[in-house]
Amino acid sequence: MANDALFQRLKTWAQVTTLASTRVYPVRLPQTPRMPCVVFTQVSDVPESGMLKDHPERQARYQVTAWARKYQDAWDLRLACTNAVQRWMDTERTSGVTVLDSYIENEFEDWDDEVDAYELSFDLMMWYDAVPLLKWTAEFPVVADATFSRASVATYNDRNAA
Repeated sequence: MANDALFQRLKTWAQVTTLASTRVYPVRLPQTPRMPCVVFTQVSDVPESGMLKDHPERQARYQVTAWARKYQDAWDLRLACTNAVQRWMDTERTSGVTVLDSYIENEFEDWDDEVDAYELSFDLMMWYDAVPLLKWTAEFPVVADATFSRASVATYNDRNAA
């Protein structure tokens, strides 16, 4: 689910689409890629655990790589990706998960002789809530009226009382 959230974020971020169109790929670069493009790979995904209880929050690490034939194009695309995810929060669950926070851990650069392109990458740390959003409705019979005071104390008046 976090993979989908990151994919949608990068693929729809205006700065990224201006430079790479929709060429955002999970896990691996296509065999004959059109440049520039972005590849992201999940490095780890660790659950948050507590004493006697597991929590729905998880910490994921991703490597996001901007690929381009020219160094400046790769640099610009990496910056656009950085802008898309640095301190990204999605508490409205528009991506299917609640992204609690994210930040860039480090950056690095390389040249790939086989692909004949620059690869400028960064590691992204992302905290998110893995519990799926439950959508349900229920009907309950009304058996009591409640009146709330300013201190949020409820007084119940049972309709079924004799």
